[in-house]
This record gives sequence, structure tokens and C-alpha cells, in this order.
Amino acid sequence: VNGPGQRTGSTDRVNGPGQRTGSTDRVNGPGPSGSETARNQRPYYRDGCIYPRRMYEPPGKMAKKSPEALLPLTPAVLHILLVLADGERHGYAIAQEVESISDGQVRMGPGTLYGSILRMTESELIEEVMTRRRDDGEERRRYYQLTTFGKRVLSLELGRLTAVINVARRKQLLSTPLAGESA
Repeated sequence: VNGPGQRTGSTDRVNGPGQRTGSTDRVNGPGPSGSETARNQRPYYRDGCIYPRRMYEPPGKMAKKSPEALLPLTPAVLHILLVLADGERHGYAIAQEVESISDGQVRMGPGTLYGSILRMTESELIEEVMTRRRDDGEERRRYYQLTTFGKRVLSLELGRLTAVINVARRKQLLSTPLAGESA
């Protein structure tokens, strides 16, 4: 007998037109679709890091979510948004500026960069600038800019990080002053 949260070991099957109801990793539980709910709530693991699944949902679902639902941002997404806050950039320029503003601590290869850009475009955090691509003579380069939604998410994330820094200050955990502060 399988209880809530236990794997059933069932195979994929279709319940009706386009409705999948199970897979080998199905988890029983309350809700309309136990396996879909459980799969979307599990974190995404890659390169030893844990990422919230909500950032990787299919397009269309993100537009209905609040900006808070995307927090916390992954380091790659945060840095890309910070770079695009200054204006539109093409992919390679984004990667170069991320490395520069992070003093070399964050380096993005093409897989991380363009995978993040794709997910961020699908999440409507950024958008491709179509007119720039045609005007600059470089047909291969794609330029991206922040959307209004992306600016809101960035603002909320920076507020969240500021709150964390304030807690660290109160606890006297910062060993060196932040840039621009005197000791």
C-alpha cells in the first residue's frame, strides 16, 4: 500500500486527451496531479548547485506569477539582470561584463549564459531587441534588454539581499566594509 509521498513505480499512461497521469517517479499526494505537482516542486540540481524548479517552468506559466515567486534568483540570473540594468547588450558582452563586475568570481560559459538567457526570455525577465540586430550589421548577434517585469524582479532581489546584509551587519559578521564604506 502506497501512502502520501511514496513512489508508486507506475509507468507513463494517458488518462484522456493530452493528460499524463504518471511516470516511474510518481509521488502520491493531495492535489489534482500528484506527479506533476511533486515534479515541479523538486529542485533542479546541476553542477553541485540547487536551483528552484519555478525558474524552469514552461513558457506561459511565468506570466501569471508574481515577481516574488521567482526569488531567490540564481547567481547567473542576478548578474545578467544587473548587466542589462545599464542597457541592452549582446550575449558575449553580457558574459564579459558579468566577469568584470564580479571581479572574475562569476564566469559563465556559453551553456550557462545562453541557457539562462533562454529561461529568462521565457520567464519574461528579458526580451530580445529585434531592431538593434538588423541595424548594427551583425546579423548573428542578438541583443537583450530588461523588461518591466525583469526590473521589478531585480529590485525585489536587491531588496532581499540588502536585508541579508543588514542582518550580517547587526550580527557583526562582515569582516571588511562593503565597497564605498569607511571602516
